[in-house]
Amino acid sequence: MSCLYVLIFEDKPDLLSLRERTLNAHLRYLGEQTRVEVLHGGATLDHEVGNANGAVMVISSDSLKDVGDFVAHDPFTLAGLFKEVKIKRWDYSMSASPVRQSGATTR
Repeated sequence: MSCLYVLIFEDKPDLLSLRERTLNAHLRYLGEQTRVEVLHGGATLDHEVGNANGAVMVISSDSLKDVGDFVAHDPFTLAGLFKEVKIKRWDYSMSASPVRQSGATTR
């Protein structure tokens, strides 16, 4: 049975150029996955200038081991980009409708 997981990635400071250099390999890697399904994801942004400083993903997987393997083999991880990665099993309980109604934006 598949479970949902939220992955929270925090970049090490001052590695924006490493993130940019590794981005294409990271995106290819996401598209190649068969053991996990990436449902949502995107970079988190600093408040001052809007530069990427981490990421959040929601994924579906049959096992926590597969999630750990997915994170361990991500090109961002292999390049040493992350200061911290948190993997949390998630109990989805609310649709996006209230968010849309709130008028929240991504920028």
